[in-house]
Amino acid sequence: MLLVIDVGNTNIVYGVFDGDRLAHQFRVESGRGRTADEFAVTLRQLLDMNGVAPSSVKAAIIASVVISRLATEAASCNAVRTTLVGSMMPAATRSLYSPVCASKPKL
Repeated sequence: MLLVIDVGNTNIVYGVFDGDRLAHQFRVESGRGRTADEFAVTLRQLLDMNGVAPSSVKAAIIASVVISRLATEAASCNAVRTTLVGSMMPAATRSLYSPVCASKPKL
């Protein structure tokens, strides 16, 4: 399984992918004063509540606009191979994101 973490200013969103399928999604407050240990405990509890064994998570990707939070979240995932993605970092992978126009222009 792949753990995906989106660290925002207000919330941290965790996603657990089983192959291409999003199996679980959790949202917690960012809590700027929280330590890596506190995030790890919270994450383990969320995984446990949803029947996901931490040992089944083989890799993690952490994305953030809050660069200072990347190290804290990475430390909470120290048991798996982790990729960090931030706006000030060179991209290690090619983005497949393609924005879609919400409304067609009127002619």
